[in-house]
Amino acid sequence: MRQRLLAVIGVAGMLAGLVLVGAPSQAADHLDAPLVQADGRTDINDVYVFQSPDNPDNVVLIMTVNPVAGVLSPTTFDPKAEYRFLIDTDGDAREDKKISVKFGKVKKNGTQKVKIKGAAGKGKGKTGGQISLRGGGRAITGTFDDPFFFDFQAFLDQVKGSGGTRTFADGNQVDFFAGLNVSAIVLEIPAEKLLGGGDSVIGVWAETKQKKKKIDRMGRPAITTVLIDDGSEDQFNRGRPVDDLDDFGAQMRDNLLFLSGLDGSPYTEAEAQVITEVLLPDILTVDVSNPAGFLNGRGLADDVIDAELPIVTGGFFGGSPVLTTDAIDANDVPFPGTFPYLAPAH
Repeated sequence: MRQRLLAVIGVAGMLAGLVLVGAPSQAADHLDAPLVQADGRTDINDVYVFQSPDNPDNVVLIMTVNPVAGVLSPTTFDPKAEYRFLIDTDGDAREDKKISVKFGKVKKNGTQKVKIKGAAGKGKGKTGGQISLRGGGRAITGTFDDPFFFDFQAFLDQVKGSGGTRTFADGNQVDFFAGLNVSAIVLEIPAEKLLGGGDSVIGVWAETKQKKKKIDRMGRPAITTVLIDDGSEDQFNRGRPVDDLDDFGAQMRDNLLFLSGLDGSPYTEAEAQVITEVLLPDILTVDVSNPAGFLNGRGLADDVIDAELPIVTGGFFGGSPVLTTDAIDANDVPFPGTFPYLAPAH
């Protein structure tokens, strides 16, 4: 059973990070829905879950918000919002454990009080400073380099037909996200705090809530921006993972049929349905005992675009993909190998 589950994790991971959207500000899950576009502080850009390189008994969870922080979004967190990591320990797509992070009002020096509770253990501190968590964990919140990397303009020109001339093979690749910042919540906690029943495989997703109203949620990258119909994003974000397949499966299947047909060789409806049932519910699945990155959780340096381009353009079922790489292989600045793992803000 566990080997079968890990195989499903691999298939899902290879599709997870593709960015197929209509405006640069919407890449990854940045500004992916009308409601989150109103306030970047509650817009979840990306979620990362990986085994700590400092301590294999720990797991790192990262949520980024505030796309293009300091330009399109603030660099602070919403004091009226709750930022949550939700954990499924038994594979039923329902929340079994949670980690809650809340922030105080912004002070004159730009800092905010931080309160953390739940499965990570309690902790208090201020933004920008390391916070010790009861039970052996640690946390930090603040502004960092945006860890996502992708030649977004080449995708718009070559795949979406925006009218430009840049391609993934013209020798002039540019990382759209180079030099941009986000706000981030970084947690490193003992993996045992997130487990249930002895299995090392868990599911993780993130949510932002304001006055008990759910604003955004995210597990795998780009589900809402790529595979959910325009106009349905807010409805999707308010939903529950356990309902995803029933509520949005048909939309995802139809969008997969369209995307796979960009090269003239679309998937069959049955093939698109198989992929749909892998990607939904929208939960990032990870074996916390496994140090491997993407295909098992999501690490900061994982080149998700190179994993997805060949699949969406014809390679999922063994075909000959039209595109295999965006030629952007790494972040614009190196990631440190120690906590908090994100690169400093620009």
